[in-house]
Amino acid sequence: MQLLLDTTVYIDEMQERLPQGLDHSIHTRNVWHSSVTACEMCVLAGLLHPKHPSTTRAIQQITLSVDRRQADRTVNPDQETWIQAGVLAGLLARLQQYGKAEQRRALNDALIFLSAAKAGLTVLTRNVADYDLLMQLAPQGKAIFYRV
Repeated sequence: MQLLLDTTVYIDEMQERLPQGLDHSIHTRNVWHSSVTACEMCVLAGLLHPKHPSTTRAIQQITLSVDRRQADRTVNPDQETWIQAGVLAGLLARLQQYGKAEQRRALNDALIFLSAAKAGLTVLTRNVADYDLLMQLAPQGKAIFYRV
């Protein structure tokens, strides 16, 4: 099984919260990345307060995480995926009763999920609430879950 890593994996890895066996598995497999998760990581860097003492280290970790991704192992949503993800994100947001702020996260999740499905990949995530529902709404996609 080929995996596409969700943003939760990168965050948990940086915070050293990945389950031990999962951490080893990720580093010994050929994993795939998404340009959407790179964007989400960069948004996190922009949200950090510049005067907080841990900001510099966090930005360094984010930069390293994004920079070490191989371009030939990165999935980018195409126009068709963007359109399908828009509809799917709307369904997800409505069913989950998301507010305006959470709707953008739903779009990112739908983009990651549908991009992985189109490439024949399975999303690895700890976001059970959204991805379980995404699999029900778009059964062509797959996700597996982990807990921290």
